[in-house]
Formats: sequence, structure tokens, C-alpha cells
Amino acid sequence: EYKSYLRVMNFNNLNINDAIESLSKHITELEVLVRDVEKLNKRIGTATDTGDLWQTISDLHQEFQKKVNKCQQLITSISYVKGFTNLQSVLFSRLRNNLDDIVSKYTRLQKQISSRERRVIKRSLSKSLDELPVTEAQAQAQEVAILDGQDILEREQKIRQIENDMVSVAEMMKQLHYIVHDQGGHKNA
Repeated sequence: EYKSYLRVMNFNNLNINDAIESLSKHITELEVLVRDVEKLNKRIGTATDTGDLWQTISDLHQEFQKKVNKCQQLITSISYVKGFTNLQSVLFSRLRNNLDDIVSKYTRLQKQISSRERRVIKRSLSKSLDELPVTEAQAQAQEVAILDGQDILEREQKIRQIENDMVSVAEMMKQLHYIVHDQGGHKNA
């Protein structure tokens, strides 16, 4: 397992400062992604809540997943390195804590998004049921409601995918903590 991480990350001649700097950069990018998703969360259920909004949320989520995976790889690789200076050890510890905080915040945010979207879906469905067609114009309106229902189903699928991905991220973070803990040494600096 150790050698596979070294091969993936090409850390044969690891410069610990560069690795810590790279980790810091990715964590900063994750913070920006979380802020962007927070802004989008406020638009759910408003007039600006469109399919484009959900595509953007989905795209940002995928980018978040990739960045977390990269951070996990960096942390795992760095944790195998021996001979940290005190400053490097402190920086590494802070970065791991920052990553934990960001992932926790993002998880809470995704739960809020899921909850808000489910409320929007319930309102849309109950509104559609109250408007059963009696005339031809109402029948056409029902067809539009069915198309809206398909959009709702697509959103629901995206919500489920995001929730499943967040469970995966949580599991990766647990594994990462075990790896770092097993390496000992600089984990509590």
C-alpha cells in the first residue's frame, strides 16, 4: 500500500515543504468551493432555481470530491515521511484539521441542500395534485406538470448521488485518520 501511494504521487524524492504547500493550495480551493455551494444553496426554491443551478451544484460537488481525494493522497503520502521539523509538523497537523473542518462543513451543507430540495419537491408535487385537469387547457397544464415531475426526479437522483458521495468522503476521512494514526510521530504536533 505504501509503495502504491509513492508511485501514484511520485514522491520518490519528496520535498515535504512542496507537498505541504500543495496540500494547503488544495484546501484553500476546497474552501472556495464550499463558499460557492453555500451561495447556490440560497437559490434553491427561488425563481433562480433552474436545471442549470442543479447542474452547477453537481459539477461543484464532483470537483469537491476530486480535491478531497487529492488531499487524501497527499496526506497519506506525507504521513509516511520521517524527519519532520517542528514547523512542518505543526503546519501538517493544522492542514489536516482544516480539511476535517471543511469536509464537515460541506457535509452539513449537502444535508441542508437535500432537505431544502425535498421541501421544494413536496410543494411541487402537492401543487400538481391539486391541479387535476378538467378542461383541455388544464390537460395541457398537466403535461407541463409531468415534465416538471421528470425534472424533479432528476433532481432527486442528483441529491441521492451527492448523499452517497458524502458517505464515501466520510469513509475516506476515517481511513485517512487510521493511516495517519498508524504512522504516529507527527500526528499530534
